[in-house]
Amino acid sequence: MKEKLSYIDQLSEGLVGIINDILKEVVLEGVSFDSRKKWLQRYFNLENADYATFETCFMQLIEEFGKDNLEMSKIRQLASECYVFPDTIDNLVDSITTRKFQLLKDQLEQEKREAEKKAQEARKEAERIAKKAAEEEKRRQQEKRKAEIAKQEAVRKAREEAERQERERKAREERERKAREEAERQDRERKAREERERKAKEEEERKKKELEERKARIEAEIRAKEARIKELEEKARLKEEQKAREERERRAKEEQVRIAREEAKRKSNAESEISMFFPVDGIILGKTKASDLYLCIKSDYGDKICYGLDCYSKTSLICDRVGHIESITKRKEEDLPAKWTSLGFDWGLSYNQCVSLVCRLGFSIKEILKPNCEHQHGNVYFFSAGFEATSPSGIISILFDFFHNTYCSVDSPNTLQDISIQYLGSFSN
Repeated sequence: MKEKLSYIDQLSEGLVGIINDILKEVVLEGVSFDSRKKWLQRYFNLENADYATFETCFMQLIEEFGKDNLEMSKIRQLASECYVFPDTIDNLVDSITTRKFQLLKDQLEQEKREAEKKAQEARKEAERIAKKAAEEEKRRQQEKRKAEIAKQEAVRKAREEAERQERERKAREERERKAREEAERQDRERKAREERERKAKEEEERKKKELEERKARIEAEIRAKEARIKELEEKARLKEEQKAREERERRAKEEQVRIAREEAKRKSNAESEISMFFPVDGIILGKTKASDLYLCIKSDYGDKICYGLDCYSKTSLICDRVGHIESITKRKEEDLPAKWTSLGFDWGLSYNQCVSLVCRLGFSIKEILKPNCEHQHGNVYFFSAGFEATSPSGIISILFDFFHNTYCSVDSPNTLQDISIQYLGSFSN
């Protein structure tokens, strides 16, 4: 597909600038590419450039920016194919990263405010309970004091009533006695009166002392309860923090174990999938480097180099500057490797037969170029189609390219032109 994008060198600077501006609007502002497609295609036609191939590559670049995890290597590769400047890619990545960081920061601040609000409500509830308990205790003490005063008043009245009756009896006796006994009675009354005053004063002092002691005791109990409440709150907080810390550690360990298991399973599946298609011409994707073979350079794209097995071979190898072989492409002019034909691959397969074949192998399908048979003139038609099949582990993908210059459909045989297998894994040094 990269060889088909050589038309980019023919584009004008104005059209290239428009392409970069459209990418910024679609990625950052959410503008629909369909609204720009019609007049952009008109510019391509004016410059005699292949718009269909550009649109396919451009749509892939937009889809990559829509993913949560950006694959920078793939984005830069697609950008170079779509004639998008590296500065434009860097600015878009910086804007997307800043937007995600700001969203995460806002979420953390919202969680912090909610936690502070809950803690404040808990403190207010504890203060309300303590205040209510203190008021209840004060009310009970007041009722107790009132009961004691009423009891003492009843005793005093009973005693006074008895003394009054005794005085009346003595008064009757005194009226029968002499005036001397009257003087003695008056003297006893005086002494009794003084004694009552003394006892009343002592009782008043005793009650005052009891009130002061009770007040001091209540204040001490209130202070002790407040200290106990604070101690319980602190213990509860420490316990919650310890529990949360242990839960985070447990989840982290479980996540590490799960990731290790998935990685081991993925590596095992990836090796099995690669062994289904390779070695081919002494090449195993992910292991063989360009320096291990005697190759012929066909094209140099700057960050990528296209090799051939020899100067006349139709087989193409795409490598990075280090020499890692990223893909191998077979064309219809040469025979398919035995490993591929044993899996059911054949140049005579139709579009639908190729889809059924990779689906049976467990691959997932992604349409790159929708099947289309366009009438040119007379009996000349232009059939084109393309799709990508990715293995279950995601280690390799297969690109199928269909083309024919007669009237064809998705069930027509002999329309398959190119098969390209790409390595999607990481290279070890």
